[in-house]
Amino acid sequence: MASYIGTKPADTVNYKSLQSQHFTTSATTSYTLDKSITNENAIALFINNVRQQPGTGKAYTASGTTLTLSTATTSSDVMWCLFLDDTQNTDLVQNANIEDNAVTTAKITNANITTAKLAADAVDGTKLADDAINSEHITDGSIDTAHVADNQITTAKILDANVTADKLASTLNLSSKTVTLPAASVTAHVTPTDLSELEQDIMILGLHTATARNSSETDLSSSHIIRFEDDSQIASETTGDRNATSECWSSVSSTETSIPVKLLINGDTNGGHGSATFTDEIGTHSISGEGNTQYTNAAAKFGSTSIIFDGNGDYLEIADHNDFDYANDSNGFTAEMWFKQISTTGEDGYGNMPLFGQSGNSSNGNPRNFVWRHDDESYSHYHQGASPDGVSGDFTGQDMEDGNWHHFALVYEHNSGNGKLNFALNGEWGDNPASTYTTANIANTFKIGRAQASSGATGYANMYMDGFRITHKSLYTIGTNFTAPTAKFGTTETTIADNATGTLITTAQTVGSAKTSVSGVLMYKDAVGTNTIGTDLKIYFSANNGTNFTEAASYTALTPTFNNAGVKMVKLGATTVTSGTQIKVKAVFANQAHASKYAEIYGFGVNY
Repeated sequence: MASYIGTKPADTVNYKSLQSQHFTTSATTSYTLDKSITNENAIALFINNVRQQPGTGKAYTASGTTLTLSTATTSSDVMWCLFLDDTQNTDLVQNANIEDNAVTTAKITNANITTAKLAADAVDGTKLADDAINSEHITDGSIDTAHVADNQITTAKILDANVTADKLASTLNLSSKTVTLPAASVTAHVTPTDLSELEQDIMILGLHTATARNSSETDLSSSHIIRFEDDSQIASETTGDRNATSECWSSVSSTETSIPVKLLINGDTNGGHGSATFTDEIGTHSISGEGNTQYTNAAAKFGSTSIIFDGNGDYLEIADHNDFDYANDSNGFTAEMWFKQISTTGEDGYGNMPLFGQSGNSSNGNPRNFVWRHDDESYSHYHQGASPDGVSGDFTGQDMEDGNWHHFALVYEHNSGNGKLNFALNGEWGDNPASTYTTANIANTFKIGRAQASSGATGYANMYMDGFRITHKSLYTIGTNFTAPTAKFGTTETTIADNATGTLITTAQTVGSAKTSVSGVLMYKDAVGTNTIGTDLKIYFSANNGTNFTEAASYTALTPTFNNAGVKMVKLGATTVTSGTQIKVKAVFANQAHASKYAEIYGFGVNY
């Protein structure tokens, strides 16, 4: 074993090389050090190779990186220093002094090998342990296509929703694949097909079928047909009613009631053209046709024939009866006829054409109660024993000799025996009414088309007659113009409810699932005039039992008309409604008037 004099040398010797700094001198006392030091004792300063004494009041002081001389140097001086502090001398071992493979893992402090210490491409796959690189050690964008092996990315490695449209090729061949798509994914990208037009066409056929079957209600799949065979399809109605005869609904409604008709003759009652047999349709009276009085098809107001009087001995005659007494009961009296003058042939000496009344066949015909057409716009009346004994006047502006059909009416309002009497032509009253009229009973035959004048001359009518009726009721109110009958005389009267507006709501049709769209078809008729659909008649739909109604989105008229009676059809466009399962239809009428314009609804077809 070796022996030593003095202290034994350490087993391990750390060798360090001192760092030096050479200065460029000038005429200054202040210089900057390359390294920061504690004080001037941390360096050895040499000027012109002479070591200088450190310390205050000596050759120099130092702190941090500032070196201060007590005397300024010159540019010719040579000045350098050595850094004596161990912390400033970092080059412990030079690279050339380290043998190859001398630094082992044990000599490297953890975390001391940084990225900067690794050469480019120095780490290959053999240097990495399996599963050693996790996601936090992979830089975004650092794995490119060249570093991913074929068929390495499976479905499980792709995050949901990360395959966007721009990641797909413009054309994908899926012919050998089975592709399952959620329904919502398909419907969201497919424009729904509007089937409302087709549904409406089917509904039109359905309405035709329902009408042919005389059915009030027909349920189809997703459709419903409504007709007014009865009241079962009406949930509510305001100022309007169903017409049971026509099987329709309108705000202008009519009611048929029986009236006390005492004599009724119509122009198409017996035998047709050429027949001379005349019958009282009430069955009370026998009617005798005199001269050549007969039925003819040459003219008619209603039907195909009328009764012709040739002005030369033609007339009808009926035996006296209290049915012809104005005051026989307290209900009033109406005698009316439809006539069309052919010529003035047969007039009496005063230019009168006899119409109807009680009269004898000789002299002046008394006792008599008769009415004549005096001239084109005036009439004459004589009633023996009455007070006054006749009412004559004018129908100003009208012409009874114009060759057209005219409705002529005599009306007596009883008023407890002190009634009114007046005459009307085509629904307009004469200008000379008797405000108080006391009647007298006449015992004589009743004639149509013949009368005796005061002079004793006999007058005959040359005319067509298409109906004569006597009713023990004042059918028309004196002083209030009216619409002349539009059909042949019968034993009932029509009472008109003339409402300008009206509302109809149908009963609810319950469906299996909530609906938000309804369309359909309207079947209606312009009974009088022309209605504007969407103004005079509007249609609304509801799916929530009538809580909310929405007007039809559109109205499209169809041609031709539904039938020869003038019934029409209108398509009702698809309408968005408040969701619900009880379907209703509402019709709203406006601007309706019996004399000028009103509509009748015959049915609806509803699609939902």
